[in-house]
Amino acid sequence: MFIQEISIQINSKVNKDKLMEKFAYSLLGNYGNSGQIIGSHINESFPFLADNFIRCNVGTLERNSLDKKYNPIWVSYAIEEIEEVCQSKLKVKLLGKFFQSYKGACNCKHRKFLVLFTHVFNKAGPLDCGDCSKVVPPYKLKGLKSLSDFQHIWRWEQNYISCDSLQLNCGVGEKWATKQMREHTSELSKEGLEVCTTIEKLTGYPVYYYLYNYRRLTLEQDKKRKCPSCNGKWLLKERLGSIYDFKCDKCKLLSSLTTNYS
Repeated sequence: MFIQEISIQINSKVNKDKLMEKFAYSLLGNYGNSGQIIGSHINESFPFLADNFIRCNVGTLERNSLDKKYNPIWVSYAIEEIEEVCQSKLKVKLLGKFFQSYKGACNCKHRKFLVLFTHVFNKAGPLDCGDCSKVVPPYKLKGLKSLSDFQHIWRWEQNYISCDSLQLNCGVGEKWATKQMREHTSELSKEGLEVCTTIEKLTGYPVYYYLYNYRRLTLEQDKKRKCPSCNGKWLLKERLGSIYDFKCDKCKLLSSLTTNYS
């Protein structure tokens, strides 16, 4: 992950409180919608005033994630609006690289499939490459153009992270949250599978959905489980990537062996 500074000088007599709000929700919010900045872009990126500049440090998947060539129309519009109000140009400066929990961005020219998967500690994005297991920058998927399509992905991601947080806390809502992530028929999984279908239609890539697996079973019992959707065999002979032990090509589902084995 790369840390970048976004800044703009204020050369106009504008209400700075309203300007800061516009910078946070319009500019950063739209950069976040396109996937050009990562993490919880409003909650974790704090714009501040200094020397008549608005400045903000953000995380990106790649060095050039904020290049104009990746800007969808709603990002370009937000930039133009901020620049017009401030009467100056937006500037981007690379500050450095942050290594914690960062597995890198996918640069594969050809991908066999994508995986929709996230967790409470993931800041990089919910789309992984099925070949290299690295994060796929959504702004590089040419078929994704509509703001609503991007927002559908992030809405599911935040719902999943909320469930993962509940089960990790082992308190209120733990059993319900675990079921949401584990069962293919849950509300969360249905929403995720809809996202997979949309991405597949728009990009042409098969998109698999990950089912969390935490069951009190022996490993032998777990290995005998069938695909929960079609009841077909889905245990892989060898682990795929770093965590996938089950894969159903018919239902486009992935999962792992339980870590709660007896």
